[in-house]
Amino acid sequence: MANLIVADENKGRRDLLAINLGREGFNVTRTSTLRQTEGTALATMPEVLVMDAEWRSADALDTAQRLMADPEFSFKSRIVLLSRDTSNEMLVSAAKAGIHEVLGKPLNMNILITQLWKHAKKQFVPPPANVNTHTSQGFFDVNLSLKDPTWAMPMLQNMLNPEVINPQFVDEILARLAENEIEIEGIDSSNLGSLLKTVFGQLLESQVDNDENPQSKTVQENIANKNVPKLGTSLEEILQDEADELREEILTKMEEILSEEIPEITALEDYAKIKVDPEFINLVKYTSQSLEELLWEIGIPGRLNDPSLSIWVEDSLKSVQDIIKSIPDIPIDDEE
Repeated sequence: MANLIVADENKGRRDLLAINLGREGFNVTRTSTLRQTEGTALATMPEVLVMDAEWRSADALDTAQRLMADPEFSFKSRIVLLSRDTSNEMLVSAAKAGIHEVLGKPLNMNILITQLWKHAKKQFVPPPANVNTHTSQGFFDVNLSLKDPTWAMPMLQNMLNPEVINPQFVDEILARLAENEIEIEGIDSSNLGSLLKTVFGQLLESQVDNDENPQSKTVQENIANKNVPKLGTSLEEILQDEADELREEILTKMEEILSEEIPEITALEDYAKIKVDPEFINLVKYTSQSLEELLWEIGIPGRLNDPSLSIWVEDSLKSVQDIIKSIPDIPIDDEE
């Protein structure tokens, strides 16, 4: 059963949507404020967070952006925004905030349920809009897309080396042209080699001129200084070499992160342990849950004016006093 959070400050609309989604097999949690939504989402990591776009006290896009900044949440969860505004500007803003889909109001429940199941099963759903692919979203973001040609520049640099475009390489091209009965007048092996180098060189120069990022130039220079491919290296082998280098780099950085040791915790000896009444533990747990709910309620704008909160505060205070009275004074041995 997929876990799902419905975030909407309108109680009637929130309850109606939660009931309908519950009937479709979702395990639904309801939240009435964006602050509560953010805390609940980070604590439970639901498969899908369904969030209304209209809030009086906060901005749904800011909340979504903060949630997606959490690596674990961005990996495990998806955000679906329900909005009356489906303009291009709104879709671009939602995509930049990390929202996975924007559904327009009034809602079509059949479409909503279908899309939620897709998100819950981590199936592909097109983003609200195409945004800048060079916006880093994490430590291991490689910033590659099919519409970005810069990934091919290192291979072109390698191919400009004399050991790649050599007479044997040019003769093979002429032989294949001859097999296809393609004749180019006035072009011999030496002229064709110069032509290929000129074409590839112009491609690189035009890319560097259009690239305003000095870091990309440095990366390209570093790659160009590496060992060039061997004679007769195919494009598939060049791609494999680049993929192997990237894999080694990722494995090295992952090993650095995973090798961090967990701090050791010294367990108490048996003679230093104190028996605790199970009822006392239940009291502490109940009081902590009550205080947590009380603090959430206090955080809701205008909620402090509710007279029922004073009774809640008195009950919580009494529970805390009972806990304090139940804890005996433990003498501390002075270290000599």
